[in-house]
Amino acid sequence: MRHTIFFYAGLFFAAWIVLGAQQAYAQGSVESDREALIAFYDSTGGDNWHDTTNWKSDKPLGEWYGISTNEEGRVESIDFKGDNGLTGFIPSEIGDLKKLRKIYLAHNKITGSIPFEIKNLIELEILDIKVNKIIGIIPPGIVKLVKLKEINLNLNNISGSIPSKIGDLVNLKSIDLSGNNLNGTIPSTIGNIKNLKTISMSNNLLRGSIPSEIGNLINLTHLYLSTNELTGSIPSEIGNLINLRVLNIYSNQLTGSIPPEMGNLVKLKILNIRSNQLSGEIPPEVCDILLLPEIYVRLI
Repeated sequence: MRHTIFFYAGLFFAAWIVLGAQQAYAQGSVESDREALIAFYDSTGGDNWHDTTNWKSDKPLGEWYGISTNEEGRVESIDFKGDNGLTGFIPSEIGDLKKLRKIYLAHNKITGSIPFEIKNLIELEILDIKVNKIIGIIPPGIVKLVKLKEINLNLNNISGSIPSKIGDLVNLKSIDLSGNNLNGTIPSTIGNIKNLKTISMSNNLLRGSIPSEIGNLINLTHLYLSTNELTGSIPSEIGNLINLRVLNIYSNQLTGSIPPEMGNLVKLKILNIRSNQLSGEIPPEVCDILLLPEIYVRLI
């Protein structure tokens, strides 16, 4: 009996050791962060960057140009906000930076697609890779990054549809997908993101209607949906957006009349609904806000 107890205790201890090792591996280390950064350097043409200070050196990672680390030396931020001459593609190893909170790679010449491994960055709060030459789709796994507050993918060549479960990103405050080749519809689940202040999806190939659920976003201040292929009417629920300052939905194929509920948008500064197929009279409630001295209006 005693031998049996020792046997099972030994198995439990061994399993505990293995589980601990697996968890440690899943969380990564300073060394795995270093390897991931070197892969990033190599795949984005690091030898031709404008500033390569301390990259691939034995210096602490926090002393490498554009890198910030936490107290444990783990990578928290990759910050190349300005043009640093990045080319090539973002490698799959980016997903190994398990403590990464911010990615700023805007205004470079990165090609390739957003790696699916980005779904592993569960601490990520900001993803800013605007103004590059990125292709492919928005990885569906991005909806697992529930700590995201800001997504900037504008002015790339991204295609495909917006992930249907985008509404799972309940902490999101700003999403900018404008200037791509996105098609499909605007997911109704976007109405779940109650913290959203800015939606920018202009200059794409989006079709279908503006979802009525967008009226749930009472904190929204800026809504840009212009130059798409949106159809249907302007949802009356848009009148719920009492904090809206910019409503820009020009150059679509919207039909029907202007909903009188838009008269509730008394904080509007810019209203642009021209180049659609709207009909009927302007409701008196809407005429009232059009008379506000600071508003800029384009109806036709």
